[in-house]
Amino acid sequence: MPYVTVGQENSAPIELYYEDHGSGRPVVLIHGFPLNGRAWERQARALLGAGFRVITYDRRGFGRSSQPVIGYNYDTFAADLDKLLTALDLHDVCLAGHSMGGGEIARYLGKYGSGRVQRAVIVSGVPPYLLKTPETPNGVPQEVFDQIAAGLTADRAAYFTEWNKNFFNLDETLGTLISAEVVQDAWLSRASARRAAQWLEARGLAYPERRKPPADQSVRRGAGHRSVRAGIRRGRGRGHERHVVERRHAIERTSGPVSNLVRAARRTGEPDRPAGEQRRPRCV
Repeated sequence: MPYVTVGQENSAPIELYYEDHGSGRPVVLIHGFPLNGRAWERQARALLGAGFRVITYDRRGFGRSSQPVIGYNYDTFAADLDKLLTALDLHDVCLAGHSMGGGEIARYLGKYGSGRVQRAVIVSGVPPYLLKTPETPNGVPQEVFDQIAAGLTADRAAYFTEWNKNFFNLDETLGTLISAEVVQDAWLSRASARRAAQWLEARGLAYPERRKPPADQSVRRGAGHRSVRAGIRRGRGRGHERHVVERRHAIERTSGPVSNLVRAARRTGEPDRPAGEQRRPRCV
């Protein structure tokens, strides 16, 4: 299985597991909390069929990557991404990030520039700053993140059973849009991550970088001056609004600010489509 080394913790290397398939223009898919690269399975299949080269990877602490107890902040996530792109010698890349993966893209562009990146897609992203503060009054209250951390610490397995109910809106979708087997597979994917990684990243959701001010200026200033073409996508519907991290804040209230991070970013919604309707994959 392919791995790239991104750091060291005591005597052990920190390695990211990745998958690299297909040919054509590369698309790198970056998962959010608390998922792994397998979350992009259907999108990867469609992109491969459309002639793209598709790279997915498990962020540190998740999936088949190393599970250190250090490095759960956006500077390190961006550095991990940079090392992956460098190791694979990728150019003219389309980066697509969901949730925290969107924050990773913003920080990457701010720190490393857009030399390797042609386009970017931020899907239901968390930047520029998710926590509610005097400077970010539309953010998510701190108690929401405290509840996440407490639930993960008390009983990680039970927490993700409840997470899936909200994430998939199971009271309406189970047996129609999603099967019990898919839900079980999702539970295994989430619960397999180490407790320390889950707890630390739950904190990271609220605090992109504790040592920086709430405005998270390294993301705002850096990404705001990049010429990369970007699309900011958000979902619609009750299922999104019921997301465990109050997605009405994370989607509705950050999609506008996120579009200001990157010059000429295109902000779009995802309308409901009739069952069976297909759309040709594209990158922005």
